[in-house]
Amino acid sequence: MIETNNPLAEVAAGEALPEAVLHLARWLRANPDGWLRLYHGTAAHVPVETQGLLPTSTRRRNSLQSRNGYVSFSIFPGHAEMFALLAFPRRSGTVCGVDLRDRELVPDLDQLRNQRAWAERSVKPTLAHGLAYGHGAQVRGAVSATRLSSATP
Repeated sequence: MIETNNPLAEVAAGEALPEAVLHLARWLRANPDGWLRLYHGTAAHVPVETQGLLPTSTRRRNSLQSRNGYVSFSIFPGHAEMFALLAFPRRSGTVCGVDLRDRELVPDLDQLRNQRAWAERSVKPTLAHGLAYGHGAQVRGAVSATRLSSATP
């Protein structure tokens, strides 16, 4: 399902070079039906296998930065696991992979804000910058349980 010519691997391999980010941005624009495998971490007790991934709401907020109405993803399974541990301390976590179409994704503005504030990077609120520098993206609304897979890349 994931295309082998996907340039996300190029920016995920290390420090994202501007040329690689530009290549990713062009690929995203040219391939709105392209696939990316992203990862979401949550507490193991959350029944994602039946309810899927629900968007953040006031009732289900585990981070002050989370936006209501969105599900957050990372390009790295380990980062997704870390977010699960931060959101649910003293609980075991689980990570699932989700294959998402490029057109479903929006930039994770919270992670981009962190890059500007803490890493002092001049990042733009684009999906390419979100994936390359913030290492994540978001989907508006819920993600069906049928779309979830093992966290193995």
